[in-house]
Amino acid sequence: DRLTEIFMPALPPARQRMMQGYKLVHYTSVETAEKILQHKSFRLGDTRHMNDVTEISHGMKLVKDYLLKGKHARFLMGLEQLAPTRPAHVGLILENVLPRIEEGVYASCVSEHSPFDDANGGRLPMWSLYGDQTRGVAFVLEPAVFWSRSNALNAYSSPVLYGHRAEFEEYADGIGDRISANIDYLRTIPLDQVLGAAIVPVIFAALSTKSSSFYEEREWRVVHVPTLWPSTVLTRVEVEPGRQAYDVPLRDYPEQGLRGMEPDALLAKIIVGPGNADLETVPRLIRAMTDAGVSNADSRVVRSTIPLRR
Repeated sequence: DRLTEIFMPALPPARQRMMQGYKLVHYTSVETAEKILQHKSFRLGDTRHMNDVTEISHGMKLVKDYLLKGKHARFLMGLEQLAPTRPAHVGLILENVLPRIEEGVYASCVSEHSPFDDANGGRLPMWSLYGDQTRGVAFVLEPAVFWSRSNALNAYSSPVLYGHRAEFEEYADGIGDRISANIDYLRTIPLDQVLGAAIVPVIFAALSTKSSSFYEEREWRVVHVPTLWPSTVLTRVEVEPGRQAYDVPLRDYPEQGLRGMEPDALLAKIIVGPGNADLETVPRLIRAMTDAGVSNADSRVVRSTIPLRR
C-alpha cells in the first residue's frame, strides 16, 4: 500500500521480483532438512552466535549514528513537517526500542532465488558458503508468506539492505524525501498511525542492514525480537546452557490471516547440492517430505549439476 511505498521502499520492488518468478531459498545440510520436516518447524537462532558477529551491530550503529544527526537527517526533517511538536518521538526509539533490540534478536536467513538460479541448480557462491559441502541441500520456498501482514507469529521478514554509512544515509534520506513529497496524503492519516509506520523502517534497518561485501547473498531475514514482539506461537528452546533459540511452526493460522506455512504449500522443491554424492540423500528427503504431508515428493527433489570447486 502507499504507506509501505513511503516508509519501506525496498519492499515493493522485492515483491515485484517474486511476482516475476523469484523464490526464496535456504541452504542447509540434509540432516537439518530432515529435522525441519520431521518437526514441521524451523529455528530462529540467536544472532550473537551466528557466523558473522556483526549481523545486528552493523545496522544498529548505522541507525544510531543517523538519528543522532538531528536536523541534518532528512528522515527526521520529514517527520518534523508532520509533527513539529513531537520530534521527541524519534528520541523514544533511541531510548526504548533500540536497547530492547540489543537484548536479543533471533533470526533465520534465506536468499533470493531467481528463475535463472533455479534452472542452474542454485548459486555456486551460496553452495560454497552454506551448502555444507558433501551434505548440502537447499529448500526452495514459495515467497508469498514472507510478506504476509499477519501478526500470528510476531516474527517478520524483510530484504536485507547492503551498505555502509553513505549508502545507508542515502536510503534513510530517500524515505525523508518521500515523506515530504507525500505530506498532504500523510496529513489525512491519524498522526499516531503515521509515526508508528515511521518506526518500522528504523527497526528493520537496525535488524537487516549488512556490509555491502555480502551483497551476493541477496538475503532476506526472518526475525523475532522477544522484547518487542512477544509470541504465544513460537517455542523457546534451550540450545545449550545459556543459549536460546525460537522454533517457528510450519502451520497455518487462517483465523489470524496466516496461510501458506504448511510444508506442502511452502516448499516448492529441495535441491540436492553439487557436492552431495550420497545416493541415499534423495530417498531420505522424499520420505521426510512425504511424512510431513508434502504431495508428489518424488518430483520435488532435484539434484544440482553445478560443478563445485574445492
